[in-house]
Amino acid sequence: PARWREEAERGDLSVLQFGDTDANLAITGLQIFQGRFQEARAARANVVVQNFSHQPGHGVLTVRLGDVPVMRTGFSIPARDVRAFAVPGFPGPGRVVAELEGQVDGDDALAADNRALGWVRPLAATRVLLVSAATPLVDELETVARATAGLQLATVTPDAYDPEAAAHADVVIFHRFVPPASPVAPSLYVDPPGHNPLFAVAGEVHGVEVLDWNDQHPAVGALRPLTALPIQRARVILPAEWQEPLLLSRTREREFPLAFAGELHGHRLACIAFDLEGERLLSSDNVNFLLFFLNLVSWLAPPSSDVTTVTTGTVLPLAGLPPVAVTATDPRGREHDLGDGRHATLDVLSAGEYRIHADGVTRAVSVQ
Repeated sequence: PARWREEAERGDLSVLQFGDTDANLAITGLQIFQGRFQEARAARANVVVQNFSHQPGHGVLTVRLGDVPVMRTGFSIPARDVRAFAVPGFPGPGRVVAELEGQVDGDDALAADNRALGWVRPLAATRVLLVSAATPLVDELETVARATAGLQLATVTPDAYDPEAAAHADVVIFHRFVPPASPVAPSLYVDPPGHNPLFAVAGEVHGVEVLDWNDQHPAVGALRPLTALPIQRARVILPAEWQEPLLLSRTREREFPLAFAGELHGHRLACIAFDLEGERLLSSDNVNFLLFFLNLVSWLAPPSSDVTTVTTGTVLPLAGLPPVAVTATDPRGREHDLGDGRHATLDVLSAGEYRIHADGVTRAVSVQ
Protein backbone atom coordinates (compact mmCIF):
# COMPACT_ATOMS: atom_id res chain seq x y z
CA PRO A 1 0.00 0.00 0.00
CA ALA A 2 1.03 3.60 -0.51
CA ARG A 3 1.18 4.16 3.27
CA TRP A 4 3.74 1.32 3.65
CA ARG A 5 5.89 2.70 0.83
CA GLU A 6 5.78 6.15 2.46
CA GLU A 7 6.85 4.68 5.82
CA ALA A 8 9.70 2.75 4.15
CA GLU A 9 10.96 5.89 2.43
CA ARG A 10 10.99 7.76 5.75
CA GLY A 11 13.20 5.08 7.31
CA ASP A 12 13.92 5.95 10.95
CA LEU A 13 12.28 9.38 10.67
CA SER A 14 9.43 9.93 13.13
CA VAL A 15 6.84 12.70 12.79
CA LEU A 16 5.29 14.01 16.00
CA GLN A 17 2.54 16.60 15.99
CA PHE A 18 2.77 19.35 18.64
CA GLY A 19 -0.46 21.11 19.50
CA ASP A 20 -3.89 20.91 17.98
CA THR A 21 -4.03 24.11 15.94
CA ASP A 22 -1.88 26.61 14.04
CA ALA A 23 -3.99 29.55 15.23
CA ASN A 24 -1.24 31.84 16.44
CA LEU A 25 -0.37 35.52 16.11
CA ALA A 26 3.09 36.40 17.46
CA ILE A 27 5.43 39.31 17.97
CA THR A 28 8.51 37.99 16.19
CA GLY A 29 10.63 41.13 16.45
CA LEU A 30 11.00 44.36 18.43
CA GLN A 31 13.89 46.54 17.30
CA ILE A 32 14.83 49.89 18.84
CA PHE A 33 16.68 52.31 16.57
CA GLN A 34 18.71 54.75 18.64
CA GLY A 35 22.15 56.02 17.73
CA ARG A 36 24.86 56.37 20.32
CA PHE A 37 24.53 60.15 20.28
CA GLN A 38 20.75 60.36 19.92
CA GLU A 39 18.43 61.59 22.63
CA ALA A 40 15.66 59.28 23.81
CA ARG A 41 13.04 61.33 21.98
CA ALA A 42 14.81 60.62 18.70
CA ALA A 43 14.57 56.84 19.18
CA ARG A 44 12.26 54.85 16.93
CA ALA A 45 11.00 51.28 17.08
CA ASN A 46 9.83 48.60 14.69
CA VAL A 47 7.50 45.78 15.79
CA VAL A 48 7.00 42.73 13.58
CA VAL A 49 3.81 40.65 13.97
CA GLN A 50 3.46 37.34 12.17
CA ASN A 51 0.39 35.23 11.49
CA PHE A 52 1.38 31.56 11.58
CA SER A 53 -2.13 30.36 10.80
CA HIS A 54 -3.75 29.31 7.54
CA GLN A 55 -6.59 31.68 8.48
CA PRO A 56 -6.60 35.52 8.62
CA GLY A 57 -5.72 37.01 12.01
CA HIS A 58 -7.02 40.12 13.75
CA GLY A 59 -5.85 41.94 16.84
CA VAL A 60 -4.61 45.05 18.62
CA LEU A 61 -0.96 45.99 19.14
CA THR A 62 -0.07 48.22 22.10
CA VAL A 63 3.38 49.73 22.67
CA ARG A 64 4.15 51.39 26.01
CA LEU A 65 7.09 53.21 27.52
CA GLY A 66 6.88 52.04 31.10
CA ASP A 67 3.19 52.55 31.88
CA VAL A 68 2.67 55.28 29.26
CA PRO A 69 0.95 54.15 26.02
CA VAL A 70 2.90 55.28 22.96
CA MET A 71 0.92 53.52 20.24
CA ARG A 72 -2.22 51.40 20.05
CA THR A 73 -3.50 50.13 16.72
CA GLY A 74 -5.80 47.47 15.38
CA PHE A 75 -4.79 45.25 12.47
CA SER A 76 -5.68 42.36 10.20
CA ILE A 77 -3.01 40.06 8.78
CA PRO A 78 -3.69 37.53 5.99
CA ALA A 79 -2.88 33.87 6.48
CA ARG A 80 0.85 33.06 6.76
CA ASP A 81 1.75 36.73 6.40
CA VAL A 82 3.86 39.26 8.29
CA ARG A 83 3.29 42.93 9.07
CA ALA A 84 5.66 45.54 10.49
CA PHE A 85 4.52 48.46 12.63
CA ALA A 86 6.63 51.62 12.95
CA VAL A 87 6.59 53.34 16.34
CA PRO A 88 7.35 56.99 15.57
CA GLY A 89 8.83 58.17 18.86
CA PHE A 90 9.02 58.00 22.64
CA PRO A 91 8.55 60.70 25.27
CA GLY A 92 11.77 59.72 27.09
CA PRO A 93 14.03 56.86 28.13
CA GLY A 94 12.86 53.64 29.75
CA ARG A 95 11.58 50.13 29.19
CA VAL A 96 9.56 49.51 26.03
CA VAL A 97 6.80 46.88 26.19
CA ALA A 98 4.99 45.67 23.07
CA GLU A 99 1.87 43.59 23.74
CA LEU A 100 -0.40 41.79 21.35
CA GLU A 101 -4.11 41.11 21.81
CA GLY A 102 -5.15 39.01 18.86
CA GLN A 103 -6.78 35.87 17.63
CA VAL A 104 -7.19 33.66 14.61
CA ASP A 105 -10.66 32.26 14.11
CA GLY A 106 -11.50 33.03 17.76
CA ASP A 107 -8.37 31.39 19.20
CA ASP A 108 -4.72 32.05 20.09
CA ALA A 109 -2.82 28.83 20.65
CA LEU A 110 0.33 30.37 22.16
CA ALA A 111 0.26 33.37 24.49
CA ALA A 112 4.00 33.35 25.30
CA ASP A 113 4.91 35.21 22.09
CA ASN A 114 2.43 38.06 22.59
CA ARG A 115 4.87 40.24 24.54
CA ALA A 116 8.29 41.70 23.74
CA LEU A 117 10.63 44.01 25.64
CA GLY A 118 13.10 46.70 24.59
CA TRP A 119 14.95 49.67 26.07
CA VAL A 120 15.37 53.32 25.14
CA ARG A 121 18.59 54.67 26.61
CA PRO A 122 18.97 58.04 28.29
CA LEU A 123 21.51 60.27 26.56
CA ALA A 124 24.85 60.17 28.38
CA ALA A 125 27.60 62.68 27.75
CA THR A 126 30.78 61.38 26.08
CA ARG A 127 33.85 63.38 27.07
CA VAL A 128 36.37 63.47 24.22
CA LEU A 129 39.84 64.95 24.54
CA LEU A 130 41.48 65.89 21.24
CA VAL A 131 45.28 66.12 21.32
CA SER A 132 46.31 68.01 18.21
CA ALA A 133 48.12 71.06 16.94
CA ALA A 134 45.95 73.89 15.63
CA THR A 135 44.76 72.38 12.35
CA PRO A 136 41.59 72.46 10.23
CA LEU A 137 40.67 69.03 11.71
CA VAL A 138 40.26 70.69 15.12
CA ASP A 139 37.77 73.13 13.60
CA GLU A 140 35.87 70.30 11.87
CA LEU A 141 35.64 68.18 15.02
CA GLU A 142 34.44 71.18 17.01
CA THR A 143 31.71 71.64 14.40
CA VAL A 144 30.78 67.95 14.71
CA ALA A 145 30.66 68.20 18.51
CA ARG A 146 28.37 71.23 18.43
CA ALA A 147 25.97 69.37 16.15
CA THR A 148 26.07 66.06 18.05
CA ALA A 149 24.03 65.68 21.21
CA GLY A 150 26.04 64.39 24.15
CA LEU A 151 29.47 64.79 22.53
CA GLN A 152 31.67 67.06 24.67
CA LEU A 153 35.00 67.99 23.08
CA ALA A 154 38.06 69.55 24.70
CA THR A 155 41.34 70.24 22.85
CA VAL A 156 44.96 70.44 23.95
CA THR A 157 48.20 70.59 21.99
CA PRO A 158 50.73 67.71 22.17
CA ASP A 159 53.05 69.88 24.30
CA ALA A 160 50.29 70.38 26.86
CA TYR A 161 49.20 66.72 26.96
CA ASP A 162 48.84 65.48 30.56
CA PRO A 163 48.23 61.72 31.03
CA GLU A 164 46.62 62.23 34.43
CA ALA A 165 44.07 64.67 33.00
CA ALA A 166 43.53 62.45 29.94
CA ALA A 167 42.61 59.52 32.19
CA HIS A 168 39.36 61.34 33.06
CA ALA A 169 38.22 61.45 29.42
CA ASP A 170 35.94 58.79 27.93
CA VAL A 171 37.94 58.86 24.67
CA VAL A 172 41.25 60.48 23.77
CA ILE A 173 41.93 61.30 20.10
CA PHE A 174 45.58 61.71 19.12
CA HIS A 175 46.09 63.51 15.81
CA ARG A 176 49.57 63.03 14.29
CA PHE A 177 50.88 62.32 17.80
CA VAL A 178 51.53 59.17 19.86
CA PRO A 179 52.60 59.71 23.47
CA PRO A 180 55.49 57.62 24.78
CA ALA A 181 53.55 56.16 27.73
CA SER A 182 50.91 53.41 27.57
CA PRO A 183 47.30 54.47 26.89
CA VAL A 184 45.48 55.80 29.96
CA ALA A 185 41.99 55.75 28.40
CA PRO A 186 40.23 54.39 25.30
CA SER A 187 42.11 56.07 22.44
CA LEU A 188 41.81 56.82 18.74
CA TYR A 189 45.00 57.54 16.81
CA VAL A 190 44.61 59.49 13.57
CA ASP A 191 47.53 59.52 11.12
CA PRO A 192 50.21 58.44 13.63
CA PRO A 193 53.71 59.70 12.76
CA GLY A 194 56.23 57.46 11.04
CA HIS A 195 58.32 56.89 14.18
CA ASN A 196 56.24 56.18 17.28
CA PRO A 197 56.30 53.70 20.18
CA LEU A 198 52.98 52.00 19.44
CA PHE A 199 52.66 51.33 15.70
CA ALA A 200 55.18 49.86 13.26
CA VAL A 201 54.91 52.17 10.25
CA ALA A 202 56.44 50.57 7.16
CA GLY A 203 55.96 53.54 4.83
CA GLU A 204 53.45 55.71 3.01
CA VAL A 205 51.20 55.20 0.00
CA HIS A 206 49.34 57.75 -2.08
CA GLY A 207 46.06 57.65 -3.97
CA VAL A 208 44.68 54.44 -2.42
CA GLU A 209 41.05 53.38 -2.12
CA VAL A 210 38.99 51.48 0.44
CA LEU A 211 38.76 48.05 -1.20
CA ASP A 212 37.24 46.01 1.61
CA TRP A 213 35.81 46.43 5.09
CA ASN A 214 34.97 44.36 8.16
CA ASP A 215 31.18 44.59 8.36
CA GLN A 216 31.16 42.30 11.41
CA HIS A 217 32.62 45.06 13.58
CA PRO A 218 30.14 47.52 15.14
CA ALA A 219 32.22 50.50 14.03
CA VAL A 220 31.55 49.55 10.42
CA GLY A 221 28.17 47.80 10.71
CA ALA A 222 25.89 48.56 7.77
CA LEU A 223 28.18 51.26 6.34
CA ARG A 224 29.56 50.87 2.86
CA PRO A 225 32.60 53.14 3.22
CA LEU A 226 33.55 53.44 -0.44
CA THR A 227 34.85 56.87 -1.35
CA ALA A 228 34.26 58.78 -4.52
CA LEU A 229 37.90 59.90 -4.54
CA PRO A 230 41.08 58.03 -3.54
CA ILE A 231 42.61 58.74 -0.15
CA GLN A 232 45.43 61.21 -0.68
CA ARG A 233 47.96 59.61 1.69
CA ALA A 234 47.95 56.72 4.15
CA ARG A 235 50.43 55.06 6.47
CA VAL A 236 51.21 51.39 5.89
CA ILE A 237 51.17 50.00 9.43
CA LEU A 238 52.40 46.46 10.00
CA PRO A 239 49.79 44.32 11.80
CA ALA A 240 50.09 43.38 15.46
CA GLU A 241 48.35 40.55 17.28
CA TRP A 242 45.82 42.80 19.00
CA GLN A 243 44.70 44.62 15.85
CA GLU A 244 41.48 43.76 14.00
CA PRO A 245 41.28 45.35 10.50
CA LEU A 246 38.27 47.57 9.84
CA LEU A 247 38.99 49.20 6.45
CA LEU A 248 41.38 47.57 4.00
CA SER A 249 43.36 48.55 0.91
CA ARG A 250 46.36 47.10 -0.87
CA THR A 251 49.51 47.98 -2.69
CA ARG A 252 51.18 45.89 -5.35
CA GLU A 253 53.12 44.11 -2.60
CA ARG A 254 50.61 43.64 0.24
CA GLU A 255 47.17 44.17 1.70
CA PHE A 256 47.17 46.63 4.59
CA PRO A 257 44.61 48.20 6.96
CA LEU A 258 43.46 51.77 6.55
CA ALA A 259 41.83 51.48 9.98
CA PHE A 260 41.93 48.89 12.73
CA ALA A 261 40.85 48.41 16.35
CA GLY A 262 41.46 46.16 19.33
CA GLU A 263 42.28 46.07 23.02
CA LEU A 264 45.70 46.71 24.55
CA HIS A 265 46.81 47.32 28.14
CA GLY A 266 43.20 47.09 29.32
CA HIS A 267 41.85 49.79 27.00
CA ARG A 268 40.08 49.77 23.66
CA LEU A 269 42.21 51.34 20.94
CA ALA A 270 41.59 52.26 17.31
CA CYS A 271 43.70 53.76 14.57
CA ILE A 272 42.87 55.55 11.33
CA ALA A 273 46.01 55.31 9.22
CA PHE A 274 45.21 58.31 7.05
CA ASP A 275 44.67 61.95 7.89
CA LEU A 276 41.02 62.89 8.29
CA GLU A 277 42.07 66.50 7.79
CA GLY A 278 43.23 65.79 4.24
CA GLU A 279 40.00 63.97 3.44
CA ARG A 280 37.78 66.81 4.73
CA LEU A 281 35.62 65.00 7.24
CA LEU A 282 32.62 67.28 6.67
CA SER A 283 32.70 67.05 2.89
CA SER A 284 29.50 65.74 1.29
CA ASP A 285 31.65 63.17 -0.53
CA ASN A 286 32.84 61.69 2.78
CA VAL A 287 29.64 61.20 4.78
CA ASN A 288 30.54 57.56 5.41
CA PHE A 289 33.90 58.60 6.87
CA LEU A 290 32.10 60.91 9.29
CA LEU A 291 29.71 58.11 10.31
CA PHE A 292 32.64 55.72 10.62
CA PHE A 293 34.45 58.20 12.87
CA LEU A 294 31.41 58.60 15.15
CA ASN A 295 30.92 54.81 15.23
CA LEU A 296 34.55 54.41 16.31
CA VAL A 297 34.10 56.91 19.13
CA SER A 298 30.95 55.05 20.19
CA TRP A 299 32.75 51.70 20.11
CA LEU A 300 35.64 53.07 22.15
CA ALA A 301 33.25 54.38 24.84
CA PRO A 302 30.07 52.27 24.68
CA PRO A 303 27.06 53.71 26.51
CA SER A 304 26.71 52.45 30.04
CA SER A 305 23.31 51.14 31.02
CA ASP A 306 21.70 49.05 33.72
CA VAL A 307 19.64 47.34 31.00
CA THR A 308 20.90 45.09 28.20
CA THR A 309 18.71 43.93 25.30
CA VAL A 310 19.48 40.60 23.61
CA THR A 311 17.69 37.81 21.74
CA THR A 312 17.00 34.30 22.98
CA GLY A 313 19.82 31.83 22.48
CA THR A 314 22.50 34.40 23.39
CA VAL A 315 25.30 33.56 25.80
CA LEU A 316 25.88 36.97 27.39
CA PRO A 317 29.14 37.81 29.23
CA LEU A 318 28.36 39.96 32.28
CA ALA A 319 31.23 42.41 32.54
CA GLY A 320 31.79 45.00 35.25
CA LEU A 321 30.29 43.04 38.15
CA PRO A 322 31.96 42.84 41.57
CA PRO A 323 34.03 39.65 42.19
CA VAL A 324 31.34 37.95 44.26
CA ALA A 325 28.62 35.36 43.70
CA VAL A 326 26.18 36.42 40.97
CA THR A 327 22.59 35.22 40.69
CA ALA A 328 19.90 35.75 38.05
CA THR A 329 16.11 35.66 38.27
CA ASP A 330 14.62 34.48 34.98
CA PRO A 331 11.26 35.63 33.50
CA ARG A 332 9.49 32.78 35.33
CA GLY A 333 10.86 33.83 38.72
CA ARG A 334 13.40 31.02 39.03
CA GLU A 335 16.83 31.70 40.57
CA HIS A 336 20.08 30.71 38.83
CA ASP A 337 23.62 30.73 40.21
CA LEU A 338 25.99 32.32 37.66
CA GLY A 339 29.21 31.89 39.62
CA ASP A 340 31.85 34.52 40.30
CA GLY A 341 31.29 38.04 38.96
CA ARG A 342 34.68 38.08 37.23
CA HIS A 343 33.64 35.29 34.84
CA ALA A 344 29.81 35.30 34.98
CA THR A 345 27.80 34.59 31.83
CA LEU A 346 24.05 34.36 31.30
CA ASP A 347 22.64 31.65 29.04
CA VAL A 348 19.50 33.34 27.70
CA LEU A 349 16.86 30.70 27.06
CA SER A 350 13.53 32.50 27.66
CA ALA A 351 11.96 35.69 26.38
CA GLY A 352 11.16 38.28 29.01
CA GLU A 353 13.25 40.05 31.64
CA TYR A 354 16.15 38.62 33.65
CA ARG A 355 17.31 40.38 36.82
CA ILE A 356 21.02 40.11 37.69
CA HIS A 357 22.09 40.48 41.34
CA ALA A 358 25.64 40.82 42.74
CA ASP A 359 26.44 42.37 46.13
CA GLY A 360 23.83 45.11 45.88
CA VAL A 361 24.33 45.67 42.12
CA THR A 362 21.20 44.99 40.07
CA ARG A 363 20.94 44.87 36.30
CA ALA A 364 18.18 43.96 33.88
CA VAL A 365 18.48 41.94 30.70
CA SER A 366 15.52 42.28 28.31
CA VAL A 367 15.18 39.27 26.03
CA GLN A 368 13.21 39.27 22.81
